[in-house]
Amino acid sequence: FPFFYDKLEKANAFLTRVIAEADRPLDDREVVDSLYSPIPDGGWWPEFARLVAKYGIVPAYAMPDTVSAGNSEAMNEHLATLLRRTALRLRAAVADGADPEPLRRTALEQVHRMLCIHLGTPPEEFVWQYRDKNKEFHRVGTLTPRQFAQRYVTGVEEFVVVAHDPRPEIAVNTRYGMGRSDVMVGEPVQDHVTAELEVLKAAAIAAIQDGEPVWFACDVAKQRDKKAGIWDAALHDYEGLYGVDLSMTKAERLVTRESALTHAMCLTGVDLINGTARRWRVENSWGDKLGDKGFHTMSDSWFDEYVFEVVVRAGRGPRRPGDRADHAAQLGPDGLRRPGTSGPTSAFLRHFPDIFCPFPGGPSQASSHLLQLRFALERDQFIRRRTRRWHVEDGDSRVRCSRRCACRSTGSRSPACAISRPTRS
Repeated sequence: FPFFYDKLEKANAFLTRVIAEADRPLDDREVVDSLYSPIPDGGWWPEFARLVAKYGIVPAYAMPDTVSAGNSEAMNEHLATLLRRTALRLRAAVADGADPEPLRRTALEQVHRMLCIHLGTPPEEFVWQYRDKNKEFHRVGTLTPRQFAQRYVTGVEEFVVVAHDPRPEIAVNTRYGMGRSDVMVGEPVQDHVTAELEVLKAAAIAAIQDGEPVWFACDVAKQRDKKAGIWDAALHDYEGLYGVDLSMTKAERLVTRESALTHAMCLTGVDLINGTARRWRVENSWGDKLGDKGFHTMSDSWFDEYVFEVVVRAGRGPRRPGDRADHAAQLGPDGLRRPGTSGPTSAFLRHFPDIFCPFPGGPSQASSHLLQLRFALERDQFIRRRTRRWHVEDGDSRVRCSRRCACRSTGSRSPACAISRPTRS
């Protein structure tokens, strides 16, 4: 359901941008980038939150996955062909002084038709019924996707993106937007707050302690064993194999495009030793044949090197006495501040001097503010995720992962089972 509307919104944003940039040459770098990937998969957390707010969401049975939902290559190829073809005709219409809007609307209708063929038609309403953990049947009645979201998927807009970007030109404790990331017409670009790495970890630990999984973005293919479901910064000794120095800092990998944010997953658990994270439990979306039934182990060293963003509630940054949330500000082309609208990120804003921060990789179009981010950990001894019977107690020699786990009977920590064998509660 959200995948359908994500594609539809991206198509509309692409066509709208083509019209706005019709006077640019086809070999303009940003035009080339748009045409190269007009309707990609994936996205950022703010995009998901906006999709839920606009369209709602449905249980899986109301719009089951299709083959194209799991393997979108053919669908994307054909959609991209349609959009590129339309882009040329939109540019020609603008050059001739004609109205491009009929072309845009026709193309969008065709995108909608193709999406329905590949993914199915999104339901306008559905009957919400389920069985609870005691196997008792409940029938709530007919709901629309937005009614379902308003009842069961609340608070999505309260989350903010906190990023670790160690490039020297990127200021810490600053709000950035990403150029050309406005994939929904009428919505702002995707934004995030930069912070030190330890702030990201503290926020993630605090969320897990409160029973919430943590969405995070990373460079997923580096130093991993995909089948075993293990990530560790020193997992493969390529330098020992080749006899050459391949080391690069996190900042060096970013500026040379050696690293990028390539995938998003969820943190669902953490192993703490004296309050310090040693390894993290990760839930991925690649099915249950990888890792331990879809769950993976990530060492804290890999977090240091290859994790770039976490998404947490804005309220995890405690306010100081006398502080209040401020409105975001928009910097116009003339450099003057204009009042903006408050949003989840603005809950972090403090009364510091406004500074202008250009968007990485794009034109300088939006605002940034100095931010104060302080996360206090009230507990570091007990970690629990509500939907997994798995936790670690600081100083305990045992990792309890299920009633059937061997470590419960032997009393010793087993690496094979320490971060495995989740049991549904």
